[in-house]
Amino acid sequence: MANSIKTTLLRPAGNFEHRCIIRHELGFYGNLTVGALYQFGGHTQKSHKDVFISALKYCITKHPFLSASIQNPGSETTAFVRPDYLEVDNHLQILDAVDRSLHTAKDQSFKDFLVLLCDSPAAYREGIPPWKLVILPVSDTGGTTSSFWACLCYSHSHGDGKSGMAFHHTFLEELQNQQQQANTSSTINNNNPITTTISTKTLPPLPPSIESAAKLTITWQYLLSPLLGAYLPNFISSILGISTSYNSSDSKAWKATPFSYNPRNHNTGLDLITLDAKTLIDLLRICRTKGAKLTGILHQAVVHALSLALTARGKLNDTTTFVATTPLDLRNLVSEHNKTNNTFINCVSGANETLPAHPPRDIHITEATWARARQTSTYLASRASTLIDQPIGLLAYLSNYKTYMQKQLGNRRSDTYEISNLGNIIPLPTNLADPMLDTAAQGIKQKVMDSIAGHRTTTTGWTIEQMVFVQPANAIGAALNFNVVSTSRGGLIMTVTWQRVVLGLEDEGGFAREVCGHVEKFLVSACEE
Repeated sequence: MANSIKTTLLRPAGNFEHRCIIRHELGFYGNLTVGALYQFGGHTQKSHKDVFISALKYCITKHPFLSASIQNPGSETTAFVRPDYLEVDNHLQILDAVDRSLHTAKDQSFKDFLVLLCDSPAAYREGIPPWKLVILPVSDTGGTTSSFWACLCYSHSHGDGKSGMAFHHTFLEELQNQQQQANTSSTINNNNPITTTISTKTLPPLPPSIESAAKLTITWQYLLSPLLGAYLPNFISSILGISTSYNSSDSKAWKATPFSYNPRNHNTGLDLITLDAKTLIDLLRICRTKGAKLTGILHQAVVHALSLALTARGKLNDTTTFVATTPLDLRNLVSEHNKTNNTFINCVSGANETLPAHPPRDIHITEATWARARQTSTYLASRASTLIDQPIGLLAYLSNYKTYMQKQLGNRRSDTYEISNLGNIIPLPTNLADPMLDTAAQGIKQKVMDSIAGHRTTTTGWTIEQMVFVQPANAIGAALNFNVVSTSRGGLIMTVTWQRVVLGLEDEGGFAREVCGHVEKFLVSACEE
């Protein structure tokens, strides 16, 4: 029983962590899920379960939050505690194998699988950390299992999206270490089964919360903007330098229906698009040529897609805008979190931007499109380079998070959509985005693709072929979430998630499929310039 496990206090939850704990406890938000498709080209001396147990134990020693659970989750004094030991079996679930040909990323069965992971959050229990690794073996023709999806499902209280990337970095590292040991060992010893219990007494302490590790400065101008911007006319707000993102002009933005929550019907809707590795490389190249970042053009793709899909449903007019939010990774600004880019922790803030809808007939990617993408890229880079006036700094002014969140229900949503781009698990070499590659022969470009670090074409060893990132339905979040992650060999996967029945549209599934189709066509068209 969890309550029989002795625990040790680690530290109080930080403001952002506490917010995530309360949101989880209220049922407003389920699991973050970051999955990777692992491919194995050789043989192992251990059973698959032993391989996974060993790799998980290694990850637990490297990422302190994986051994932390929550104390007093329903209170305003939440804290992280650590049980004296962990039963790794409690955090590993191995499913029956599925046929690769019937279970690709675009198949409905895979989408249903991802929704199930998001919508099955573990209840906070003081002795058990709130995360699980779900293994879905994938069988090739003939029944051979040489690959598997490993999906880490975890509470946002313990880490952000980048934390899932950090986990898979470590998990892959240990799988490769095990394989190297197996290749160099002259004997096979199956007489010593892997123990599933790990002592936590020698594990390192938790990294500090972002509020403790960094000075999040809030200026009076920024603090008062939400309050005054709601009442002051635009010209007065402009004179005073107060943001108008909260004033009456915000009424022009499409934001679906107000915040709502029904515990009996709080479900995630999901669809996705994929871009193959060649298209991704072409897209990165054209972005560099145009002076924009990938996230910048992704915003333009989403605005374009929403404009078309909403126009088709009579929900758009000439003055409609979209309020977009983008999570910002602040690890580079926090020394305690920047010891490695693979820190498993919450170190994220956000940036909001109001973007005009695209005219329904504006289906071509123009220089104006790229100018808007550059503008967004510049703005996001600027906001990610400072700890001043970050939205998470405002959490220090809240005294009762639970009451505040409950009172949000019924209010108009703050944002139309969110784009969260985790990037590439092993970053692409910068020369792949070099315009000079446009003159390279296709064969040379393929060799470049195959020689990407960590993904060399070999007959043995572990690699990550694809990745997927999913956020669950959020009762007090944006109407839509676009969750992006990529790999060097598998290209890009973008999932689109939303809280079912809140979009205010008769056919939400059809709307999401249409949006995905428009986004994909837009990005492919961008590569054809």
